[in-house]
Amino acid sequence: MFDEKELWDHCLATVFSNSIDVLTCEDKDYENLCYDCFKTIVKDDQVNAREEQIFLACKIWAEKKCVEKEMEASDENLRLLLVDILGLIRFPLMKESDFTELVSSSDLLTAEEKLGVYKTFNSIPTDGNTTCEQKSRFSSQARVREWTHRVQRFEQIMGGMIDYWENDNLYDAVSFKCSSSINLTGVILFSPFPEGTIKGDLSIYDPSNAIVVRINCVELSHEDNKIVDIKLRKVLKIEENKWYTVRQQMSGSRSYFGVKGQKEIAGKGIVFTFRNSPMDTNNTNVENGQICGLLYN
Repeated sequence: MFDEKELWDHCLATVFSNSIDVLTCEDKDYENLCYDCFKTIVKDDQVNAREEQIFLACKIWAEKKCVEKEMEASDENLRLLLVDILGLIRFPLMKESDFTELVSSSDLLTAEEKLGVYKTFNSIPTDGNTTCEQKSRFSSQARVREWTHRVQRFEQIMGGMIDYWENDNLYDAVSFKCSSSINLTGVILFSPFPEGTIKGDLSIYDPSNAIVVRINCVELSHEDNKIVDIKLRKVLKIEENKWYTVRQQMSGSRSYFGVKGQKEIAGKGIVFTFRNSPMDTNNTNVENGQICGLLYN
């Protein structure tokens, strides 16, 4: 009304950085938003909440509008009031079990739309492959969250003329599990010393030791930081209490490394547990070595 763009931007930033609290609070203040404002939130990549939470908020918002318009809160009317907002919910990002329980049993989506989502669930694209997107009208592109959390497993970072890590094309690996499910968005690696460069591959293995992410031709150079964030092109869903392994194979100059590693680390509402991996051939383990940490939301 008053064209206060700066205030508008601050409000959105607050919503995005506290999305879970905003969408799950008992007061449900988002019910009072107009259609355009609510649509602005749902469509944005910065919404830092699970797609299940976003869907439930959309349903609650539409139910409130039904009450205001003295309409029956039927699936048909909810779909009518949500209009384009429904198409902005990224159903393929849900767990299949949650989609079945929360969405599939209702008539909010058409049979064709549900089938498209299930086809996406049963597609296993490689990292960066978007062919499964064509099976559903709903986006399967992960929301790019600005408020990614970090877990770094070492208390100290070492490196210098005497202490250094050799990168001789061997395997550095460590395994981890989480106390609850997360979206893994990246891995934190150590930088080479100034003037140096290291190159190689980064892989992530699932609990069956199958590769689920492979990033080829990683090249790291020193840029005034001892660590560097390697972002995944597509988030990887990490299941609760299952062991995954991160492995790097680097060659080039010497690099920094970590010491005083922690077996258990409390993150943002979650506990990470690390253990040694038999895939390692370069002396990286829980206490010392490479693979500094993880990025997640």
